Amino acid sequence: MVGLHAVTGTARPVGLVMLVTWPALSGALMALAFPWWPHIVTEPLAWFSLVPMLALLDRLVASSARPRAYVAAAVLHAAAYQLGCIGLLIAVKGPLVFWLMVQVPWLALPWLLYAGLRRWYGRTVALVCLPLLWAGLEWIYSTHLPPQLPWWVMGASQARMTWLIQGIDLTGVWGLSGWLVAVNAALWALLAHAPWAHATAAPLRAGSGCPAKSWLQTPPLWTLALLAALPLGYAAWHLPPASEVTEISAEPSEPTVPAASGEQTTAPGNPSLQVLAIAPGADRIAEDAATLAALLAQTDTALRTAPQRPDLILWPEAAAQLPVVQHLPTRNAVLAHVQRWGVPLLLVGIEHGEPHPTHAQNPDALPWQAEPRYLASSLYTPELAQWALHSAPDAPLPIATDRKQRLTPFGEYLPLMQAWDAWARWYAERFPEHGNNWYTPGEGQAVAFKLRIHPRNPSPPDTPNNAAATAATSVHAVGAITCFELLFPTEVATRAQAGAQALLWLTNDAQAEGSAYIYQFAQFARLRAVENRRAIVRANLDGDAFVADAYGRTTPFSGRTGRPSASLHNLPLHTAITWYTRHPDWFPLASLAAAGLITAMAWLLGTIRRRRTGQGLAVLPERGTRRERDMLIN
Repeated sequence: MVGLHAVTGTARPVGLVMLVTWPALSGALMALAFPWWPHIVTEPLAWFSLVPMLALLDRLVASSARPRAYVAAAVLHAAAYQLGCIGLLIAVKGPLVFWLMVQVPWLALPWLLYAGLRRWYGRTVALVCLPLLWAGLEWIYSTHLPPQLPWWVMGASQARMTWLIQGIDLTGVWGLSGWLVAVNAALWALLAHAPWAHATAAPLRAGSGCPAKSWLQTPPLWTLALLAALPLGYAAWHLPPASEVTEISAEPSEPTVPAASGEQTTAPGNPSLQVLAIAPGADRIAEDAATLAALLAQTDTALRTAPQRPDLILWPEAAAQLPVVQHLPTRNAVLAHVQRWGVPLLLVGIEHGEPHPTHAQNPDALPWQAEPRYLASSLYTPELAQWALHSAPDAPLPIATDRKQRLTPFGEYLPLMQAWDAWARWYAERFPEHGNNWYTPGEGQAVAFKLRIHPRNPSPPDTPNNAAATAATSVHAVGAITCFELLFPTEVATRAQAGAQALLWLTNDAQAEGSAYIYQFAQFARLRAVENRRAIVRANLDGDAFVADAYGRTTPFSGRTGRPSASLHNLPLHTAITWYTRHPDWFPLASLAAAGLITAMAWLLGTIRRRRTGQGLAVLPERGTRRERDMLIN
């Protein structure tokens, strides 16, 4: 195809090579901007990664290209971006990961809308609407449409940029996505105004030898300056000095437990919790009485060797693949140890639920339909253990559980399995090894677990009745996040809304071990910490525990040794509620509304102008004053 230069109107070819390579380059740069490697900074790629795509769409509009050219460019960009993100995952997990390509149509939609706005209302309207559309549509497809995977939302690529992410306590990660797109849009607008982009040089100011109006005085440059000043100014206002964070290296070992890490991540005097994170290892999962006894013995050893008494013990996801709450022998074994330790235990276990009435009497119901299984976190306190073991050892345990609501697609559940029965049955027949053992997504409100904290002792408790101590205590609330749920900002915000003063992230990344995804996944905790101004401690099945403070700064990872380990962490507590925590979805909704309003105003003004001049609907030219453009349309 032959088109016109997007700015000058001169003839410039837009061939097949350009139509393929420019979107692919833009998508690849977006994918590379994510934190893939600990010591390589690629985040700045996101600041200009969209420029090639914007330049191509400008050329297509100027050449009056057919709609299929826009569709091809948008789809190629989305496919390159998605393949760049999941390429390593395909190498680790196999070709089944290709199902994630179903997101390509959603990723292409903002570009198609931008092309329409660009064609009918001009560059300015389109560039203003693009960041708004991007933020709103990204929120819709990543959290509400299949496959519901907000891993590679654009704003998440900046998770390690501490100075840049502070403002997400107002807007969430969606505001950061909009900021990145706005920077790209302003940069492209600035380049479009550059002298070298025009066929003729700008007129010189009399007697000076300088252009009459420098392109450095154009609105895009001032827009870029404002976009840079906003996060920098907000970070300077809110971010405490880095010296207030003491990072203590914690190498895991057995039986010695490393000293607490993450000390003084808040101002002196703020309350905090001492949290002991147990890492049994991916090959030491408790699935029966013997393996459960090994996990309890490991926790015993960690408590005896801890430099100080912890306030809470964490077992990560998959450490206990047992129905702890409902299976009496397992429950009583855990409670007996909790009573002896005198320290609460938070774990993720399996919980069996009642089948739906439509499946209760159906002999052909699939296993997950006949007996729904949930992954649920629960807290076992010494007070609860004493009551249950002495007063009601055989009675149901009155304990709150927080069921995991966001499950890993094709790992823990089958997308659309509850709404599309035929699809679930086909998959179960085709892949019986795991197609019959899905978990069911949980429902209901988030739970904030209450902890009664006793004054800390210099050494771990050594008497079985330590829980009955009469010393003054304090009560704090914590929220549990189970692995994949961390990717969903709203799910995390509901824990802070429920009163959680700190967040406990219980994970199992064994399926992706050996790839860059385990590092990337861990970095996203920074975003959730800043959005809610809550410190997050991570307990992982195979190590790499750490603390992210309320400003997104992390302590060193505890590391992976391939053997059972434990690490002690100091977890600051916060009570202030951020604007984002109160209104987690306000920014994407407001962005979509603003984009619609701007488009409506552009349509209305264009309609009024056409009625005054008696002209029909036409594509606006690119250059000249408004009067000259109106004359050209006629």
